[in-house]
Amino acid sequence: MPNFSLIALSSAVDPLRLANQVLGRRVFDYVTIGLRAEPVLSSDGIRLLPDQALGDSNQFDTVFVIGPNPIPKTGFGEISRWLRRLSAQGIALGGIELDCRCCAPADG
Repeated sequence: MPNFSLIALSSAVDPLRLANQVLGRRVFDYVTIGLRAEPVLSSDGIRLLPDQALGDSNQFDTVFVIGPNPIPKTGFGEISRWLRRLSAQGIALGGIELDCRCCAPADG
């Protein structure tokens, strides 16, 4: 999400990377996803080029959404619809530094 927290992203990814390193093999995979295949600006002004665009793949075990900072009250439509499709497929969802409205499985 635009204006995402870079420290929240690091806090989510580094434990997976370190676990792979300690185990000596790749157990955890992770990708970054943006609304589009273009750089996403973090809340501290650093741009991240996502590995893929929203909807390019739905082959996940779990999806975590890193929320924007500050959290807007609207603008989650496209992301919410994608997350509802993933949830309907049985994919686990989680939010990090995120308002629950983005991940809510409401109709709409």
